[in-house]
Amino acid sequence: MNQNIKLDFPSMKKAISKAGNLFYQYRPCRRTAETIYDIENIRHGVVYSQTPLNMNDPFDSMIGFSAEKIFEECISIVLDALKIGNQHFRTVIEVLLKHKAFGQLAEVLLIIKKIKTYLLSKQKEMHLCHLTLNRFVIQNYRTVYSKAPKDIKAKFSIDVFLALAFVVSNMGDIDINEDALLSFMQIDTHLDALLDTAKEIQKDKYFPLLQHFLSTITISCFSVSGWNNQLMWSHYANSYKGICVEYDLEKANSFFGFFYPITYSTVRPTVTLHDLGIAGYDYSLRTLVSGDANMDSIFSYLLTKNTCWKYEEEWRIINVTQEPNKPLFIDFPYIKSITFGVDIDLLCKQLLWDICKDKNIDCYELVISNDKFEIDRRLLTDEDFAFDDEKESDYISLLCSQLMAKFKEIDDNVELYLKSLEEKNIDYNLIKQIFIDIVDCLSNSYFIKQSMNRYCKYSKEDITTFEDYEEICKGVVAINEFVSGSATASSDISGVFESINSQGLIKPSDYKLCKKLAKDIDELVEKVNGFSWDEKILQNVSSQPSEE
Repeated sequence: MNQNIKLDFPSMKKAISKAGNLFYQYRPCRRTAETIYDIENIRHGVVYSQTPLNMNDPFDSMIGFSAEKIFEECISIVLDALKIGNQHFRTVIEVLLKHKAFGQLAEVLLIIKKIKTYLLSKQKEMHLCHLTLNRFVIQNYRTVYSKAPKDIKAKFSIDVFLALAFVVSNMGDIDINEDALLSFMQIDTHLDALLDTAKEIQKDKYFPLLQHFLSTITISCFSVSGWNNQLMWSHYANSYKGICVEYDLEKANSFFGFFYPITYSTVRPTVTLHDLGIAGYDYSLRTLVSGDANMDSIFSYLLTKNTCWKYEEEWRIINVTQEPNKPLFIDFPYIKSITFGVDIDLLCKQLLWDICKDKNIDCYELVISNDKFEIDRRLLTDEDFAFDDEKESDYISLLCSQLMAKFKEIDDNVELYLKSLEEKNIDYNLIKQIFIDIVDCLSNSYFIKQSMNRYCKYSKEDITTFEDYEEICKGVVAINEFVSGSATASSDISGVFESINSQGLIKPSDYKLCKKLAKDIDELVEKVNGFSWDEKILQNVSSQPSEE
């Protein structure tokens, strides 16, 4: 590993202690699904760990690979399987395959011709014409290579030069071209087949294997830069509107994943086939031979980022799972404090305060200096969160009006969707919009439920005495029915979407987005149903008629 850290908990705990035990996550805070996940994760003492395929930096954890180097490896394992005895022949075949694959065969053949011409001229210049050209090459290739034209040395290493020189020097007066080279090495009918096999390994075996491997890894990111990192507040905490969660790992005594610091570098590490556990290729069975993955190298790739991210001072929890594309919720009950940004959404702030008070977590509020480029924070108390009937009512009214508008939009779009189904002219963007609207409605349902429960718990007014109490209960029934129906609707539309994707009628990016939205819907349904309405609301809800 590039950090030279042992993969065991005692060594990891020692490194955590050396870093100061305090780690931070900066999170945005809006009335969205993402914030609901954050609130619930804090409530349950877990952190979310996702596949690196979903990271925000396109280079981040998307293990680097060189298409050229990977293809060279594919060629190499094919030739290993063929057990070519002559090493010089093997090297020349590798050169021809590589350059043919990248459309550079004509260019490389010209340079090979130039090598033969150069060898003959150099032999005369050194007054060694009494030797056969082959013997001359064997005895003097180092000297000859050192004085070779720049374009030859730029194209080939000394070992490749020797192999090419060996072959052309043994071909006598035969003109140098592709057919002649292949015929001389007795593979004139095999080059295209070898090339096709190498391409097949790269496209149909290596890339799927890499994607699958990444899909079984989950990552959760932290910073040791403190709660007052202004760039982190800007980039990750919704421009000071979010939160910074502080974790104290001093008392952590059980394994929760591999937790190590990031190394920042201008050089991007690249993965090899052997790193991923590919030991070779069985040519007769046309299948890869599996070996052991090099986890030290894999962790090195996952713990390296561009130096432009150095301000993050990042650490990562890495876990390897059996099920692909399945995020983890890691038990992580180590929250010491939460710091609220200066412009955090007040309803989210109130909900987080309620959780923190229940779990004895300190809450702070960020303070911006008036005369310096500095930030500070102050400890919050109960007095900062006095319940306000009017404010809570305003929240509920606003959320309800937004929810009703979205309900109508969903109904209209579902009608258009069903019509397009009948006409067999499906608008894929319409499906995507329905998913987005369902996610928004489930998010609002969560916040309405939380806010109404708060109102019933803290208000001196009895909600059951309100004139519009029955209307409130009808609204609760509508929300419950919407939530219970969302998962079914998502499943039905997802089935159509899978069919559309199998026919190649949708962009991969749209398909990926809708898959994520469908997953969000299932998770949000679970989170909204994860707590009950206040009893003052429930006592009359069961008697309300369901609206068709």
